Amino acid sequence: MAAHVIRPTWTSYVVLLVATWIHVACGVETGWRRGLGNRVQEARGVSTTPIPHSLQNPHPSPPSVPSATSADAKKGRHVERNTKRDGPVFVVELCRHGDRTPITVFPKDPWPIPTWKWGPGQLTPVGEAAQYNLGELLRDKYRPPWPANYTLHAVRARSTDVDRCLMSAESQLAGIFPPGSGTPHALPYEWQAVPVHTAPIGYDALLRAFDHAHCPRYDQIMSRRKEGKAYQTMEKEHAAFLHQVGTLAGMKISLSNLYIVSDTMVCEQAHGRPWAPGMTDDIFMKAVNLSDWTLAQMFAPGPEERQPHELARLTAGNLVQQIKELMQLAANGNETVPLFQLFSAHDTTVAALLTALNAYDGISPPYNSTVLFELWETDPSADSTDGTFHVKAYYNWKKITLPGCSLDSHCSLEDFVRGVEPIAVQSEVDWAAECQVLDTSHHDGVSYLTTTLVGLVTFGIGVASTLFFPKLLSAWKSRTEYMKMEEVPEIDMQATDGTTTGAV
Repeated sequence: MAAHVIRPTWTSYVVLLVATWIHVACGVETGWRRGLGNRVQEARGVSTTPIPHSLQNPHPSPPSVPSATSADAKKGRHVERNTKRDGPVFVVELCRHGDRTPITVFPKDPWPIPTWKWGPGQLTPVGEAAQYNLGELLRDKYRPPWPANYTLHAVRARSTDVDRCLMSAESQLAGIFPPGSGTPHALPYEWQAVPVHTAPIGYDALLRAFDHAHCPRYDQIMSRRKEGKAYQTMEKEHAAFLHQVGTLAGMKISLSNLYIVSDTMVCEQAHGRPWAPGMTDDIFMKAVNLSDWTLAQMFAPGPEERQPHELARLTAGNLVQQIKELMQLAANGNETVPLFQLFSAHDTTVAALLTALNAYDGISPPYNSTVLFELWETDPSADSTDGTFHVKAYYNWKKITLPGCSLDSHCSLEDFVRGVEPIAVQSEVDWAAECQVLDTSHHDGVSYLTTTLVGLVTFGIGVASTLFFPKLLSAWKSRTEYMKMEEVPEIDMQATDGTTTGAV
Protein backbone atom coordinates (compact mmCIF):
# COMPACT_ATOMS: atom_id res chain seq x y z
CA MET A 1 0.00 0.00 0.00
CA ALA A 2 1.47 3.36 -0.99
CA ALA A 3 2.59 5.78 1.74
CA HIS A 4 0.49 8.90 2.14
CA VAL A 5 2.11 12.35 2.40
CA ILE A 6 0.54 14.49 5.17
CA ARG A 7 -0.31 17.97 3.94
CA PRO A 8 -2.36 20.63 5.80
CA THR A 9 -5.69 21.33 4.18
CA TRP A 10 -7.25 24.74 3.52
CA THR A 11 -9.75 24.05 6.31
CA SER A 12 -7.00 23.75 8.91
CA TYR A 13 -5.46 27.00 7.74
CA VAL A 14 -8.81 28.82 8.17
CA VAL A 15 -9.28 27.43 11.68
CA LEU A 16 -5.75 28.42 12.67
CA LEU A 17 -6.22 31.93 11.22
CA VAL A 18 -9.45 32.48 13.21
CA ALA A 19 -7.88 31.16 16.42
CA THR A 20 -4.85 33.40 15.99
CA TRP A 21 -7.06 36.44 15.41
CA ILE A 22 -8.98 35.82 18.63
CA HIS A 23 -5.74 35.28 20.52
CA VAL A 24 -4.40 38.60 19.25
CA ALA A 25 -7.66 40.28 20.23
CA CYS A 26 -7.13 39.01 23.78
CA GLY A 27 -3.65 40.51 23.71
CA VAL A 28 -5.10 43.81 22.55
CA GLU A 29 -7.53 43.69 25.47
CA THR A 30 -4.64 43.07 27.86
CA GLY A 31 -2.75 46.01 26.44
CA TRP A 32 -5.84 48.18 26.72
CA ARG A 33 -6.22 47.43 30.39
CA ARG A 34 -2.53 47.95 31.10
CA GLY A 35 -2.53 51.28 29.30
CA LEU A 36 -5.94 52.49 30.44
CA GLY A 37 -4.65 55.43 32.44
CA ASN A 38 -2.39 56.69 29.68
CA ARG A 39 -5.01 56.24 26.97
CA VAL A 40 -7.62 58.15 28.97
CA GLN A 41 -5.18 60.99 29.48
CA GLU A 42 -3.93 60.96 25.89
CA ALA A 43 -7.53 61.13 24.64
CA ARG A 44 -7.79 64.38 26.57
CA GLY A 45 -4.59 65.70 25.05
CA VAL A 46 -2.55 65.56 28.22
CA SER A 47 0.91 64.36 29.10
CA THR A 48 1.30 60.94 30.69
CA THR A 49 4.31 61.91 32.77
CA PRO A 50 4.10 60.83 36.43
CA ILE A 51 2.52 63.92 37.97
CA PRO A 52 -0.65 63.73 40.13
CA HIS A 53 -2.84 61.43 38.08
CA SER A 54 -6.18 63.22 37.85
CA LEU A 55 -4.91 66.78 37.73
CA GLN A 56 -2.90 66.57 34.54
CA ASN A 57 -3.87 69.53 32.42
CA PRO A 58 -5.94 68.78 29.32
CA HIS A 59 -3.93 71.68 27.83
CA PRO A 60 -0.42 71.40 29.25
CA SER A 61 1.41 74.58 30.20
CA PRO A 62 4.89 75.33 28.86
CA PRO A 63 7.57 73.41 30.74
CA SER A 64 9.17 76.59 32.01
CA VAL A 65 8.21 80.15 32.81
CA PRO A 66 10.28 83.11 31.64
CA SER A 67 12.10 84.89 34.42
CA ALA A 68 10.14 87.79 35.85
CA THR A 69 11.38 91.29 35.16
CA SER A 70 11.97 93.66 38.02
CA ALA A 71 8.72 95.43 37.19
CA ASP A 72 6.85 92.17 37.20
CA ALA A 73 8.46 91.20 40.49
CA LYS A 74 7.17 94.40 42.05
CA LYS A 75 3.68 93.52 40.83
CA GLY A 76 3.91 90.04 42.28
CA ARG A 77 4.52 88.18 39.03
CA HIS A 78 7.26 86.06 40.58
CA VAL A 79 5.65 83.60 42.99
CA GLU A 80 7.44 82.07 45.92
CA ARG A 81 5.79 79.67 48.33
CA ASN A 82 5.09 81.21 51.70
CA THR A 83 7.64 80.37 54.39
CA LYS A 84 6.78 83.03 56.99
CA ARG A 85 3.77 81.23 58.53
CA ASP A 86 1.55 84.26 57.86
CA GLY A 87 -0.61 82.05 55.68
CA PRO A 88 -0.93 78.49 54.39
CA VAL A 89 1.66 77.27 51.91
CA PHE A 90 -1.02 75.54 49.84
CA VAL A 91 -4.82 75.66 49.59
CA VAL A 92 -7.31 73.32 47.91
CA GLU A 93 -10.93 74.33 47.39
CA LEU A 94 -13.83 72.18 46.25
CA CYS A 95 -16.76 74.42 45.48
CA ARG A 96 -20.32 73.91 44.35
CA HIS A 97 -21.45 76.19 41.53
CA GLY A 98 -23.60 79.24 42.13
CA ASP A 99 -27.32 79.85 41.70
CA ARG A 100 -28.75 78.20 38.57
CA THR A 101 -31.98 77.71 36.69
CA PRO A 102 -33.92 74.43 36.96
CA ILE A 103 -32.41 71.53 35.04
CA THR A 104 -35.89 70.20 34.30
CA VAL A 105 -39.41 70.96 35.52
CA PHE A 106 -42.52 68.89 36.21
CA PRO A 107 -45.51 68.94 33.83
CA LYS A 108 -47.80 71.15 35.97
CA ASP A 109 -45.12 73.67 36.89
CA PRO A 110 -46.24 77.19 35.93
CA TRP A 111 -42.72 78.13 34.84
CA PRO A 112 -41.62 75.93 31.93
CA ILE A 113 -38.00 76.01 30.85
CA PRO A 114 -38.54 78.65 28.08
CA THR A 115 -39.50 81.16 30.81
CA TRP A 116 -35.93 80.93 32.14
CA LYS A 117 -34.07 83.07 29.59
CA TRP A 118 -30.67 81.62 30.46
CA GLY A 119 -31.72 78.07 29.57
CA PRO A 120 -31.96 74.89 31.67
CA GLY A 121 -29.36 74.30 34.36
CA GLN A 122 -27.46 77.51 33.62
CA LEU A 123 -25.66 79.82 36.02
CA THR A 124 -27.67 82.98 36.66
CA PRO A 125 -26.35 86.52 37.22
CA VAL A 126 -27.04 85.94 40.91
CA GLY A 127 -24.76 82.90 40.78
CA GLU A 128 -22.04 84.78 38.90
CA ALA A 129 -22.05 87.59 41.47
CA ALA A 130 -21.92 85.17 44.40
CA GLN A 131 -18.94 83.34 42.93
CA TYR A 132 -17.16 86.62 42.22
CA ASN A 133 -17.72 87.68 45.83
CA LEU A 134 -16.40 84.32 47.00
CA GLY A 135 -13.24 84.91 44.98
CA GLU A 136 -12.79 88.32 46.61
CA LEU A 137 -13.24 86.73 50.03
CA LEU A 138 -10.59 84.12 49.31
CA ARG A 139 -8.24 86.76 47.91
CA ASP A 140 -8.48 88.81 51.11
CA LYS A 141 -8.15 85.72 53.29
CA TYR A 142 -5.04 84.28 51.63
CA ARG A 143 -3.07 87.32 50.45
CA PRO A 144 -0.29 86.98 51.27
CA PRO A 145 0.98 84.50 50.20
CA TRP A 146 -1.19 84.72 47.10
CA PRO A 147 0.17 87.22 44.58
CA ALA A 148 -1.78 90.22 43.39
CA ASN A 149 -1.39 89.15 39.77
CA TYR A 150 -1.95 85.86 38.01
CA THR A 151 1.04 83.66 37.29
CA LEU A 152 1.38 80.15 35.99
CA HIS A 153 2.10 78.69 39.42
CA ALA A 154 -0.28 80.87 41.42
CA VAL A 155 -3.50 79.01 40.70
CA ARG A 156 -4.81 76.01 38.81
CA ALA A 157 -8.50 75.42 38.15
CA ARG A 158 -10.36 72.25 37.20
CA SER A 159 -14.10 72.05 36.56
CA THR A 160 -16.61 69.50 35.44
CA ASP A 161 -17.60 69.95 31.81
CA VAL A 162 -20.87 71.65 32.72
CA ASP A 163 -21.56 75.27 31.84
CA ARG A 164 -22.61 76.39 35.33
CA CYS A 165 -19.45 74.94 36.89
CA LEU A 166 -17.13 76.35 34.24
CA MET A 167 -18.74 79.78 34.58
CA SER A 168 -18.59 79.57 38.38
CA ALA A 169 -14.87 78.86 38.25
CA GLU A 170 -14.32 81.77 35.86
CA SER A 171 -16.40 84.11 38.05
CA GLN A 172 -14.54 83.11 41.21
CA LEU A 173 -11.16 83.52 39.52
CA ALA A 174 -12.23 86.98 38.36
CA GLY A 175 -12.78 87.83 42.03
CA ILE A 176 -9.32 86.56 42.94
CA PHE A 177 -7.68 88.43 40.04
CA PRO A 178 -10.11 91.33 39.44
CA PRO A 179 -10.06 93.86 36.61
CA GLY A 180 -6.93 95.96 36.93
CA SER A 181 -4.70 93.00 37.79
CA GLY A 182 -4.13 91.94 34.19
CA THR A 183 -1.44 92.94 31.73
CA PRO A 184 -1.81 96.60 30.66
CA HIS A 185 -3.13 97.16 27.14
CA ALA A 186 -3.98 93.45 26.69
CA LEU A 187 -7.68 93.27 27.52
CA PRO A 188 -10.21 96.01 28.36
CA TYR A 189 -10.10 97.14 31.99
CA GLU A 190 -6.89 95.12 32.38
CA TRP A 191 -9.04 92.05 32.86
CA GLN A 192 -7.07 88.89 33.61
CA ALA A 193 -7.96 85.66 31.78
CA VAL A 194 -7.30 82.51 33.82
CA PRO A 195 -7.45 79.00 32.28
CA VAL A 196 -9.99 76.49 33.54
CA HIS A 197 -9.42 72.83 32.64
CA THR A 198 -12.01 70.08 32.36
CA ALA A 199 -12.71 66.51 31.26
CA PRO A 200 -15.58 65.17 29.11
CA ILE A 201 -18.92 64.42 30.75
CA GLY A 202 -19.19 60.73 31.52
CA TYR A 203 -15.41 60.32 31.68
CA ASP A 204 -14.53 62.54 34.64
CA ALA A 205 -13.30 60.08 37.25
CA LEU A 206 -12.04 62.91 39.47
CA LEU A 207 -15.08 65.14 40.05
CA ARG A 208 -17.97 62.98 38.77
CA ALA A 209 -16.83 59.42 39.44
CA PHE A 210 -20.38 58.36 40.37
CA ASP A 211 -21.59 59.47 36.92
CA HIS A 212 -18.73 57.80 35.07
CA ALA A 213 -19.67 55.78 32.00
CA HIS A 214 -17.49 52.88 33.12
CA CYS A 215 -18.30 52.20 36.77
CA PRO A 216 -20.90 49.41 36.71
CA ARG A 217 -20.04 48.40 40.28
CA TYR A 218 -21.41 51.70 41.60
CA ASP A 219 -24.58 51.23 39.57
CA GLN A 220 -24.91 47.73 40.99
CA ILE A 221 -24.61 49.00 44.57
CA MET A 222 -27.23 51.67 43.97
CA SER A 223 -29.60 49.18 42.36
CA ARG A 224 -29.31 46.83 45.33
CA ARG A 225 -29.70 49.71 47.77
CA LYS A 226 -32.96 50.84 46.18
CA GLU A 227 -34.22 47.28 46.41
CA GLY A 228 -33.08 47.01 50.03
CA LYS A 229 -35.17 47.10 53.18
CA ALA A 230 -34.26 50.63 54.31
CA TYR A 231 -35.04 52.25 50.97
CA GLN A 232 -38.26 50.31 50.46
CA THR A 233 -39.39 51.14 54.00
CA MET A 234 -38.91 54.84 53.37
CA GLU A 235 -40.79 54.54 50.09
CA LYS A 236 -43.75 52.86 51.82
CA GLU A 237 -43.79 55.22 54.80
CA HIS A 238 -44.08 58.24 52.52
CA ALA A 239 -46.18 56.66 49.77
CA ALA A 240 -49.18 58.91 50.50
CA PHE A 241 -47.04 62.05 50.40
CA LEU A 242 -45.33 60.98 47.19
CA HIS A 243 -48.74 60.32 45.62
CA GLN A 244 -49.92 63.76 46.73
CA VAL A 245 -46.90 65.48 45.24
CA GLY A 246 -47.27 63.44 42.06
CA THR A 247 -50.85 64.59 41.68
CA LEU A 248 -49.85 68.24 42.08
CA ALA A 249 -46.86 67.83 39.77
CA GLY A 250 -48.67 65.86 37.06
CA MET A 251 -46.25 62.94 37.04
CA LYS A 252 -45.51 59.75 38.95
CA ILE A 253 -43.22 60.61 41.86
CA SER A 254 -40.96 58.29 43.84
CA LEU A 255 -38.01 58.89 46.13
CA SER A 256 -35.73 58.56 43.11
CA ASN A 257 -37.21 61.50 41.18
CA LEU A 258 -38.66 63.66 43.96
CA TYR A 259 -35.69 65.99 43.49
CA ILE A 260 -37.29 67.23 40.26
CA VAL A 261 -40.03 68.84 42.33
CA SER A 262 -37.90 70.01 45.26
CA ASP A 263 -35.13 71.41 43.05
CA THR A 264 -37.57 73.28 40.83
CA MET A 265 -39.22 74.81 43.89
CA VAL A 266 -35.83 75.86 45.29
CA CYS A 267 -34.99 77.66 42.03
CA GLU A 268 -38.36 79.36 41.90
CA GLN A 269 -38.15 80.46 45.52
CA ALA A 270 -34.68 81.96 44.94
CA HIS A 271 -36.06 84.06 42.07
CA GLY A 272 -39.33 85.10 43.69
CA ARG A 273 -41.56 82.99 41.46
CA PRO A 274 -44.76 81.48 42.93
CA TRP A 275 -44.98 77.71 43.13
CA ALA A 276 -47.46 75.51 41.31
CA PRO A 277 -51.02 75.55 42.69
CA GLY A 278 -51.33 73.41 45.80
CA MET A 279 -47.62 73.43 46.63
CA THR A 280 -47.29 74.70 50.20
CA ASP A 281 -44.42 75.45 52.56
CA ASP A 282 -45.01 72.14 54.37
CA ILE A 283 -44.89 70.18 51.12
CA PHE A 284 -41.75 72.07 50.10
CA MET A 285 -39.91 71.37 53.36
CA LYS A 286 -40.85 67.69 53.38
CA ALA A 287 -39.85 67.28 49.73
CA VAL A 288 -36.48 68.95 50.44
CA ASN A 289 -35.84 66.76 53.50
CA LEU A 290 -36.65 63.55 51.61
CA SER A 291 -34.47 64.67 48.70
CA ASP A 292 -31.64 65.28 51.17
CA TRP A 293 -32.07 61.73 52.47
CA THR A 294 -32.02 60.32 48.94
CA LEU A 295 -28.87 62.27 48.08
CA ALA A 296 -27.14 60.89 51.17
CA GLN A 297 -27.98 57.34 50.04
CA MET A 298 -25.82 57.87 46.97
CA PHE A 299 -22.66 57.84 49.10
CA ALA A 300 -23.42 56.46 52.55
CA PRO A 301 -21.74 53.17 53.56
CA GLY A 302 -24.01 50.15 53.78
CA PRO A 303 -24.40 46.38 53.61
CA GLU A 304 -24.24 46.41 49.81
CA GLU A 305 -20.49 47.04 49.98
CA ARG A 306 -18.09 44.14 49.55
CA GLN A 307 -15.49 45.73 51.80
CA PRO A 308 -15.15 48.78 54.09
CA HIS A 309 -14.90 52.15 52.32
CA GLU A 310 -15.86 50.63 48.95
CA LEU A 311 -18.46 53.27 48.13
CA ALA A 312 -16.20 56.07 49.35
CA ARG A 313 -13.38 54.81 47.13
CA LEU A 314 -15.65 54.56 44.08
CA THR A 315 -17.20 58.01 44.48
CA ALA A 316 -14.44 60.14 46.05
CA GLY A 317 -11.30 58.00 46.15
CA ASN A 318 -9.68 59.70 43.15
CA LEU A 319 -10.29 63.19 44.55
CA VAL A 320 -9.00 62.25 48.02
CA GLN A 321 -5.89 60.79 46.42
CA GLN A 322 -5.39 63.95 44.39
CA ILE A 323 -5.64 66.21 47.44
CA LYS A 324 -3.28 63.95 49.38
CA GLU A 325 -0.70 63.93 46.57
CA LEU A 326 -0.83 67.69 46.15
CA MET A 327 -0.36 68.20 49.89
CA GLN A 328 2.69 65.95 49.91
CA LEU A 329 4.21 67.59 46.82
CA ALA A 330 3.63 71.08 48.22
CA ALA A 331 5.27 70.09 51.52
CA ASN A 332 8.28 68.84 49.55
CA GLY A 333 8.54 72.14 47.69
CA ASN A 334 7.54 70.75 44.30
CA GLU A 335 7.36 73.67 41.86
CA THR A 336 4.59 72.10 39.76
CA VAL A 337 2.09 72.55 42.59
CA PRO A 338 0.28 75.91 42.57
CA LEU A 339 -0.44 78.00 45.64
CA PHE A 340 -4.17 77.44 45.10
CA GLN A 341 -6.01 74.53 43.48
CA LEU A 342 -9.67 75.12 42.64
CA PHE A 343 -12.15 72.35 41.87
CA SER A 344 -15.52 73.60 40.61
CA ALA A 345 -18.24 70.97 40.72
CA HIS A 346 -21.65 70.01 42.12
CA ASP A 347 -23.55 69.34 45.34
CA THR A 348 -23.09 65.62 44.69
CA THR A 349 -19.30 66.05 44.45
CA VAL A 350 -19.21 67.96 47.75
CA ALA A 351 -21.48 65.40 49.44
CA ALA A 352 -19.37 62.50 48.16
CA LEU A 353 -16.13 64.01 49.50
CA LEU A 354 -17.60 64.95 52.88
CA THR A 355 -19.14 61.49 53.26
CA ALA A 356 -15.80 59.86 52.48
CA LEU A 357 -14.20 62.05 55.18
CA ASN A 358 -17.01 61.19 57.62
CA ALA A 359 -17.92 64.88 57.82
CA TYR A 360 -21.25 65.05 55.95
CA ASP A 361 -24.22 66.46 57.86
CA GLY A 362 -26.86 64.90 55.61
CA ILE A 363 -28.05 68.24 54.20
CA SER A 364 -27.64 68.88 50.50
CA PRO A 365 -24.80 71.41 50.04
CA PRO A 366 -26.32 74.77 49.05
CA TYR A 367 -25.06 76.93 46.20
CA ASN A 368 -21.46 78.17 46.60
CA SER A 369 -20.67 75.59 49.31
CA THR A 370 -16.94 75.23 49.80
CA VAL A 371 -14.62 72.63 51.27
CA LEU A 372 -11.22 74.13 52.00
CA PHE A 373 -8.00 72.25 52.79
CA GLU A 374 -5.06 74.32 54.04
CA LEU A 375 -1.47 73.11 54.38
CA TRP A 376 0.46 75.03 57.02
CA GLU A 377 4.08 74.95 58.00
CA THR A 378 4.10 73.98 61.66
CA ASP A 379 5.46 76.50 64.13
CA PRO A 380 8.48 74.87 65.79
CA SER A 381 7.33 76.30 69.13
CA ALA A 382 4.06 74.38 68.96
CA ASP A 383 4.23 70.99 70.64
CA SER A 384 0.76 69.84 69.62
CA THR A 385 1.97 68.02 66.55
CA ASP A 386 4.89 65.87 65.52
CA GLY A 387 4.87 66.85 61.85
CA THR A 388 6.67 69.62 59.98
CA PHE A 389 3.40 70.51 58.23
CA HIS A 390 -0.19 70.28 59.37
CA VAL A 391 -3.56 70.33 57.63
CA LYS A 392 -6.72 72.29 58.41
CA ALA A 393 -10.08 71.66 56.72
CA TYR A 394 -13.31 73.67 56.64
CA TYR A 395 -16.78 73.14 55.25
CA ASN A 396 -18.59 76.42 54.66
CA TRP A 397 -16.08 78.13 56.97
CA LYS A 398 -16.64 75.71 59.84
CA LYS A 399 -13.71 73.53 60.83
CA ILE A 400 -14.18 69.81 60.27
CA THR A 401 -12.40 66.81 61.76
CA LEU A 402 -10.28 64.83 59.33
CA PRO A 403 -9.86 61.04 59.48
CA GLY A 404 -7.15 60.08 61.96
CA CYS A 405 -7.19 63.52 63.61
CA SER A 406 -9.08 65.36 66.34
CA LEU A 407 -10.89 68.67 66.09
CA ASP A 408 -9.08 70.35 68.99
CA SER A 409 -5.51 69.84 67.82
CA HIS A 410 -3.40 70.26 64.72
CA CYS A 411 -3.65 67.45 62.18
CA SER A 412 -0.14 66.69 61.01
CA LEU A 413 0.34 65.95 57.35
CA GLU A 414 1.52 62.46 58.30
CA ASP A 415 -1.68 61.81 60.27
CA PHE A 416 -3.78 63.19 57.44
CA VAL A 417 -2.09 60.94 54.87
CA ARG A 418 -2.46 57.94 57.17
CA GLY A 419 -6.10 58.74 57.93
CA VAL A 420 -7.23 58.99 54.29
CA GLU A 421 -5.15 56.05 53.05
CA PRO A 422 -8.08 53.54 53.18
CA ILE A 423 -10.20 55.93 51.08
CA ALA A 424 -7.66 57.13 48.52
CA VAL A 425 -7.34 55.22 45.24
CA GLN A 426 -3.77 55.12 43.95
CA SER A 427 -4.59 55.59 40.26
CA GLU A 428 -7.45 55.70 37.80
CA VAL A 429 -6.36 52.26 36.61
CA ASP A 430 -6.92 50.89 40.12
CA TRP A 431 -10.22 52.72 40.30
CA ALA A 432 -11.28 51.23 36.97
CA ALA A 433 -10.48 47.75 38.28
CA GLU A 434 -12.56 48.34 41.42
CA CYS A 435 -15.35 49.60 39.19
CA GLN A 436 -15.14 46.41 37.11
CA VAL A 437 -14.80 48.51 33.99
CA LEU A 438 -15.29 46.75 30.66
CA ASP A 439 -14.28 47.96 27.23
CA THR A 440 -17.74 47.45 25.79
CA SER A 441 -16.80 49.03 22.46
CA HIS A 442 -14.49 46.09 21.77
CA HIS A 443 -16.14 43.10 23.39
CA ASP A 444 -19.78 44.06 23.86
CA GLY A 445 -19.70 43.53 27.59
CA VAL A 446 -17.84 40.20 27.63
CA SER A 447 -15.43 40.10 30.56
CA TYR A 448 -11.69 40.04 30.05
CA LEU A 449 -11.38 36.64 31.77
CA THR A 450 -14.05 35.08 29.58
CA THR A 451 -12.51 36.51 26.44
CA THR A 452 -9.09 35.21 27.41
CA LEU A 453 -10.37 31.68 28.12
CA VAL A 454 -12.31 31.55 24.87
CA GLY A 455 -9.25 32.77 22.98
CA LEU A 456 -6.97 30.18 24.55
CA VAL A 457 -9.41 27.32 23.95
CA THR A 458 -9.96 28.36 20.35
CA PHE A 459 -6.23 28.75 19.80
CA GLY A 460 -5.68 25.23 21.18
CA ILE A 461 -8.32 23.85 18.87
CA GLY A 462 -6.66 25.60 15.94
CA VAL A 463 -3.24 24.15 16.78
CA ALA A 464 -4.69 20.67 17.26
CA SER A 465 -6.55 20.95 13.98
CA THR A 466 -3.37 21.93 12.15
CA LEU A 467 -1.40 19.00 13.58
CA PHE A 468 -3.96 16.19 13.54
CA PHE A 469 -6.66 17.04 10.99
CA PRO A 470 -4.49 16.08 7.94
CA LYS A 471 -3.69 12.71 9.56
CA LEU A 472 -7.35 12.05 10.28
CA LEU A 473 -8.35 13.06 6.76
CA SER A 474 -5.65 10.85 5.25
CA ALA A 475 -6.70 7.88 7.39
CA TRP A 476 -10.33 8.39 6.40
CA LYS A 477 -9.41 8.44 2.71
CA SER A 478 -7.30 5.27 3.08
CA ARG A 479 -10.14 3.50 4.87
CA THR A 480 -12.57 4.51 2.12
CA GLU A 481 -10.29 3.20 -0.62
CA TYR A 482 -9.73 -0.08 1.22
CA MET A 483 -13.47 -0.63 1.65
CA LYS A 484 -13.99 -0.02 -2.05
CA MET A 485 -11.35 -2.66 -2.88
CA GLU A 486 -13.11 -5.20 -0.66
CA GLU A 487 -16.41 -4.77 -2.46
CA VAL A 488 -17.15 -7.23 -5.36
CA PRO A 489 -19.24 -5.46 -7.94
CA GLU A 490 -21.82 -7.32 -10.00
CA ILE A 491 -21.21 -6.76 -13.70
CA ASP A 492 -23.61 -7.81 -16.42
CA MET A 493 -21.64 -8.98 -19.42
CA GLN A 494 -22.97 -10.03 -22.77
CA ALA A 495 -21.08 -13.01 -24.13
CA THR A 496 -19.93 -12.95 -27.66
CA ASP A 497 -22.20 -15.84 -28.45
CA GLY A 498 -25.22 -13.95 -27.21
CA THR A 499 -25.58 -15.84 -23.85
CA THR A 500 -25.55 -14.10 -20.52
CA THR A 501 -22.98 -15.03 -17.97
CA GLY A 502 -23.21 -14.65 -14.21
CA ALA A 503 -21.05 -12.52 -11.98
CA VAL A 504 -17.39 -12.39 -12.75
